[in-house]
Amino acid sequence: PLIVRTPAPVEHGGVYRMLIDAPEIATDEIAASFRDAGFLVTTRDEAGAPDDAITALIYVLGTIGLFEAALVIATTFAVGFRRRQRELGLVAAVGASGSDIRLALLVSSLLLAGIGCAIGVVLGAGVMAAATPWLDAWNNRDNGAFVLSGIHIIMAVLLGLLTTAVAAHFPARRITRMSVRQALSSRRPTGAKASTWLLSGLLIAGAGLALLFLLPRDPAALSFLGIVGGSILGVLGFGIASPWLLTWTARHAGRLPLVGRLAVRDAGRFSTRNGPVVTAVLAGMAMSMTVAVLVTSLEHAFDRFPQAYRDDQLLVSGMGAESIVEQLEQQLPTVAAAPLRAVYRGAEPIRAEFQTDEPFALPRRDWIACGDDALLAALGAESKRSAFQSGAMLVFNPPAEISKLQLSTWVGDQPVDLPPIVPHQLDQPVAEPLYLIHESHLASHGWQPGLPLGQTLTPWLVRLDRPVTREVLDRARAIAGQSAQTSIDAAVLHDNPTGTFYTIVLALCLLTGLIIVLVATSLTAEESVRDSHTLISVGAGPRVVRAQAAARAAYLALLGCILAVPAGLIPAIGLFESANFPLEFVMPWRSAVLTILLLPALAFTLSWLTGIGNARTIRLREERL
Repeated sequence: PLIVRTPAPVEHGGVYRMLIDAPEIATDEIAASFRDAGFLVTTRDEAGAPDDAITALIYVLGTIGLFEAALVIATTFAVGFRRRQRELGLVAAVGASGSDIRLALLVSSLLLAGIGCAIGVVLGAGVMAAATPWLDAWNNRDNGAFVLSGIHIIMAVLLGLLTTAVAAHFPARRITRMSVRQALSSRRPTGAKASTWLLSGLLIAGAGLALLFLLPRDPAALSFLGIVGGSILGVLGFGIASPWLLTWTARHAGRLPLVGRLAVRDAGRFSTRNGPVVTAVLAGMAMSMTVAVLVTSLEHAFDRFPQAYRDDQLLVSGMGAESIVEQLEQQLPTVAAAPLRAVYRGAEPIRAEFQTDEPFALPRRDWIACGDDALLAALGAESKRSAFQSGAMLVFNPPAEISKLQLSTWVGDQPVDLPPIVPHQLDQPVAEPLYLIHESHLASHGWQPGLPLGQTLTPWLVRLDRPVTREVLDRARAIAGQSAQTSIDAAVLHDNPTGTFYTIVLALCLLTGLIIVLVATSLTAEESVRDSHTLISVGAGPRVVRAQAAARAAYLALLGCILAVPAGLIPAIGLFESANFPLEFVMPWRSAVLTILLLPALAFTLSWLTGIGNARTIRLREERL
């Protein structure tokens, strides 16, 4: 085997790092022998294995998303079967049994699901194939080649068919249990009292919270069951309570304008029909709220840690770094550029470490940089030039109180004399360097410059007069490409993609909610023909009828989005409780406002533009009837 070790073991606290290039058949044997000798070994297969925490998160969100898809499908079928109530009554009147009708409805539902699965597979594979070429640049990592997995396609199709079968079974069973006389009369079945829906919803939501908080977090299977089960029961509980909310708001709609009053009261009059619509909307939008909590909390945690560089800095590394920096200074608006070196005593780098009495203060144990006024300007600390030139060591962004600061060698922990200390707060927190001393004063302490830790060549730090953008970075990389083995790094490459991820999820949830509301509105428009005809007969114009239909769609979307906020917090809280690292819970108020207001506004606009329930459509339907 070929063993490669770092030339300076002190860079890693005295621990050698070895890369073993061995025949594939001998990897396990070599790893076992090293482990027997007391070494920590990571094989290629272990390094490439998926992260357990990320895998658990994907399964949790995926399972909740599958349940939400079932609610969407069940809502569509419930409204569609109700629309066909008279037709199904005629089929039953000529001798068809309830089981035969249920089977026919199930088969037709599965045929629709099969078409949807085929479209979904083609669309999903096409989107990922198109996104693969620029995916590496988007998240700054090697994501591998595009691979189409047959087993995943088969499992996705089977899950889609199974979800549809379960979702279609319950509305089909409910519609086929009606008597023939009731079905032919087109009368709606008598539902439970609103208070019954409220009590049932509260009990189910309470059971979900109990499952979420009372189940132990170990083993992982129980934690998964608690998060997924609690989230599903929470969504169901809020959804089951929605008929009571529809009825209650209808009773207190007297002070609303005419169009709003008509929409709210119409939705409350058919609360058991509109309840599934509200439930499906809240289920879809709850996912965006869950992701918003995770994203906001992660971004809050990221903001507490220093960034890799200032947003106006470029780090040039490699064999041709100095010549590339000269070209950058000629072609880009540069403030300063300087080599970045560390302080050594003999063959060992010197480290600085301070202690503080502040709680939760980050550890400040790092190497010391040295340079001239150009490096001081590149780091953004020009205001400390006089102290820097006098030989003081600058400490960047220290806490309010430093109880103790000491210097020592990196491995031997031999004490080193301390020069004068001058703290300085930079306008941007950076990860390194945390300490800086003028290179002209090194000899007086018996020190000399050397390579920064983890570097094999001296890097150069370039500061521009404006933040680095993607365009500026691409231009700098093109310049660096003229020299072999020279690379450029910048803070823009370390931007976390969580905000983009949330935007994508929010867009998908909004699209899902719009489909739910518009499909439900269009399917139930025929049921509201008589009410709309009555409005026209008493003098209401087409604009009023159109506005009522649009307001009803927006109202159902608004209730679903309001309920989606607490429903989305349930899985987020569960994921926080089961996380293996401390993470502060941050409420995303801006995202909550977007969740509540954006979908109703879009639903009203599209319903108005599409003219669902307008007077012309009503007259055409009246003529056909």
